[in-house]
Amino acid sequence: MIVLTIDWFGEFGAIEDGALPALPPDLPQGLDGLWIVTHKNLPVRAVYWRGDEVWRDVVVDQHEGEKLAAMP
Repeated sequence: MIVLTIDWFGEFGAIEDGALPALPPDLPQGLDGLWIVTHKNLPVRAVYWRGDEVWRDVVVDQHEGEKLAAMP
């Protein structure tokens, strides 16, 4: 799996604005997933692909961020 957190390039900027990628990623053999994560202050949005031709997204808000930070 790849987790990507890069500043402002093509799809990354569009994701910040609420878009989902239109095509599956072209990943090297052996990789089966991709996460693209925005890295501003909460809420943080991430889109992810799990190898099934469907992009999904998740938003972590302040409440959920606090729960994640408290996990052991």
